Amino acid sequence: MIVGIEGTVERKEPTFVHLNVHGLIYEVHVSINTSNGIQESKVKLFVTQVIREDADLLFGFMHIHEKMMFDTVIKINGVGPKVGLAICSTFTPSTFAKVIASKDVSMLKRLQVSVLKLQAVYWLSWLTSSSMAMKRVVYLEHWAKLRWHWRV
Repeated sequence: MIVGIEGTVERKEPTFVHLNVHGLIYEVHVSINTSNGIQESKVKLFVTQVIREDADLLFGFMHIHEKMMFDTVIKINGVGPKVGLAICSTFTPSTFAKVIASKDVSMLKRLQVSVLKLQAVYWLSWLTSSSMAMKRVVYLEHWAKLRWHWRV
């Protein structure tokens, strides 16, 4: 499993980058936040690899917290990698944590994605102190009871 990639940017678009790693060029899907953060020709990304029967996809992130947010939301029933990238493109991890904690449905509807049901949401909360250490995964119980249906 690939968990990180470092290489030279061959091509950069808002939703993906092509990275040259010792002569092999990889397509790595990125959030808009990560794409905007790539300023140098050399880049190192944290990666989540998604293997399906029809594709082997790489999703890259500049910051470990964004990768952790992506990994968490794609575990939700009905949320795939594309929706996960939309979430990462719309919210920073700290903003998304606040939206989830406050159960702000109007902010979630801004994603412009359709998710049929959410059974439960696992969320990571971070300390706001200078250390920015990660706390334990926090289970937000009442989400399953809400049975939200997002509409485009």
